[in-house]
Amino acid sequence: MCEEILESFLVRLMACNAADGTACRMSGTSDMREAFTRACSDYRSLFPSGPEHEFVRLLRLACFGNADGPPAPARPAVPPFAKPVHATLDVGEISTVVPLATLLRLMFRDDKTRFERDHGIRFTATGSTVGSDARIRSEMKLVDRLGRVPSAERWFRIGPDESHGRPYVWFTARQDLENAFVQPQRRGLPRANIARDVLGLAHHGPKARGSDGPNHLVALHFPAAIAARAGYLRPSAVQAFDNRRFILRFGDGDQRGDADWGSALDLHLFASTAKAPIGSRERILVRLQRSLFQDDDAIQFEYLGAVSDLRGNIRNLDDDDSFLDLVRRGRDTDGLKMEICR
Repeated sequence: MCEEILESFLVRLMACNAADGTACRMSGTSDMREAFTRACSDYRSLFPSGPEHEFVRLLRLACFGNADGPPAPARPAVPPFAKPVHATLDVGEISTVVPLATLLRLMFRDDKTRFERDHGIRFTATGSTVGSDARIRSEMKLVDRLGRVPSAERWFRIGPDESHGRPYVWFTARQDLENAFVQPQRRGLPRANIARDVLGLAHHGPKARGSDGPNHLVALHFPAAIAARAGYLRPSAVQAFDNRRFILRFGDGDQRGDADWGSALDLHLFASTAKAPIGSRERILVRLQRSLFQDDDAIQFEYLGAVSDLRGNIRNLDDDDSFLDLVRRGRDTDGLKMEICR
């Protein structure tokens, strides 16, 4: 394989997780090697000194046939290297955590009208510039009122032209999230930080994407039957292309590859130098959209607050190199080449 691209953090991370996927029997060694070998060959010919994101794009192309993953509404029976789950999803409700902007984008206009009528919530920002003082003040009023809505009324439907997932939605059991909120070692931490940490969402810091304003997080809860209709899988390195804290195995003796659930990296435990920083359970479904919901189905939302700190930036503790050491488990470049390439 191309030594220069394998030195980049993201590609080495994907290579380690892909190799672990074959060790855990989540994918066939020949299929995985073919995808990496083809991507490497194309990268060498097209981008002799290109950045890592070009290799990632070519690997997507080798796995899916297009650079963005399986397009909606196409739903392959088994996306590349993911583990099909045949067991019943018997967790009642499932949850995913999103920024405030995603909630506002997904919410059906009729539900916005209902919240405006019944609770005086204004969904139109007063500021014309993203991150402007006026917009930030408008968002603060909005989340304050959203947080005051009685729990029985905090539900909405997805707009008919909207969907969520690029193309996957990562979800956990709602109970896992609820348990994390009351764990003694997290006492006093903001709920947004707790959710971010136990789900391994290192990309969520104090600032909202594309803004100088606070990063407000919202938990979306919905019936597990929705995931059953969409089809759910245990994710592999291929589905975690842009997840800089995805980990498939927490050690050589970890047989988690045989399980129906993956496990997120717990960012709080990792920063606390825990030996096994295992977070909440995780699976994926393909594209959350209106057609998956029956007439009496709805999504409950729970405002979690604003994220107050960063994760993944402390050198020799929880930064990229520290995380790669955890995933790599002593494997060097030559060892990875032998595992993932012909």
